[in-house]
Amino acid sequence: MRTRPPPTSIAFVRRLLVSLLLALATACTSPATTSSATPAGTAATNPATALAADRIQLLHTDDIHGHLDYDKIQSGSSSFNQGGLAQTAAQVSLLRAPGTDRTLLVDAGDAWQGTFISNANRGEAVTKAMSLMKYDAMAVGNHDFDWGQDILAQRAKEAAFPFLATNVVETASGKLPSYLKPYVVKTTPLAKVGILGITNPDGNTSV
Repeated sequence: MRTRPPPTSIAFVRRLLVSLLLALATACTSPATTSSATPAGTAATNPATALAADRIQLLHTDDIHGHLDYDKIQSGSSSFNQGGLAQTAAQVSLLRAPGTDRTLLVDAGDAWQGTFISNANRGEAVTKAMSLMKYDAMAVGNHDFDWGQDILAQRAKEAAFPFLATNVVETASGKLPSYLKPYVVKTTPLAKVGILGITNPDGNTSV
C-alpha cells in the first residue's frame, strides 16, 4: 500500500476533508450549518434552535483512538475527563434531532488503535459502535492500517458505512484497494452531497 503525495501534515489533511465537505454542501444549497460533537467529557445539551429548513448540518469526529468508554487523559501537568463513544452518541442524537434527514456524520480517521478495549478486538467494537451511531462515512487514517490491510478490509466489510480514501493505491496494481471508496454521495431532501476521503500521505510509513 502506498499513498499519493499531496500535503504532508495529518492535521492539514483532516482540515482539508472538513473544508471539502463544507464547500460541497455550500455549493449545493445555502451555506451549511456545521456542528462538531461536543468534546469528550462535556455534558450533552439540546441545540438552542431548530435546524433551518434550508440548511444541511455536518457533524464530524476524528482520532477516536479506541476510546469507547470514559477515561482520564493526562496531558503534561494537566488532565481532563474523556467521555467515550456513549456520550458522543448521545450528543450526536441531540444534534441530529432538529433535522435528521439533513444531517451527515463523518469521521476523519484513526478510530481504533489506542486502548486495550479496542486493541483486543482490533477495532471491531468501535466499528460496531460507529455503525449503531449511523455514520455516513469515514476517511481512513494512518493508524487504521496498523493491523494490516486484511484487518482493515474486514472492518470495512463489517461497517454499515463506507471507508474512504482517494489517494491510497496498491503498489502492485496501482489501483484503489477494493475495500475502500474514493468518495460517496449522500442524498438529502435539499441536495446531493459528495464526501471525499483523503488519508495521510505518509500513512505507509507512519506509526
